[in-house]
Amino acid sequence: LNVSDEAFMAYKAALFSVENHPEESKDEFAKDSRLLEIANQVPELKGNSAFKKDVEDGTYDKWALEMSKV
Repeated sequence: LNVSDEAFMAYKAALFSVENHPEESKDEFAKDSRLLEIANQVPELKGNSAFKKDVEDGTYDKWALEMSKV
């Protein structure tokens, strides 16, 4: 994320929280709307138009796919 290390860690924690993490059989994180909904739980990302644009433009897609292989 181009916001801060703290925002990245908070977003990662939100993504993998019991509340937000989808079942492995579902690909909820493929939906930009779901990623942005979760981002709104992170104060630094809530309403952040630059982050929203990056998600919608697929800026982080390649990185996310590479990380999912690890």
